[in-house]
Amino acid sequence: MKFLKQIQTISCIFLTQIQSNSFRTAIKENRSLTLEDINQDQVSVIESSLDSSIESLLCVPVPCVQRNNIAMIVCLASKEGG
Repeated sequence: MKFLKQIQTISCIFLTQIQSNSFRTAIKENRSLTLEDINQDQVSVIESSLDSSIESLLCVPVPCVQRNNIAMIVCLASKEGG
């Protein structure tokens, strides 16, 4: 249960709202991202929205079966210090 409390959903990032090249690449290549894959500016934006430093991050593309493309990216973060 503690693990679940440490993980917080950052957001579902819809295609029309993506501003980071890292996220665009993940969509085009249909691949997951980790903290190491994302530029520092984007990490700072994520940390600011969480009001905390993050220890780890996983962003996974979610497909839209009807349109045969990526509908969104879902990101989970583990905040430093729990």
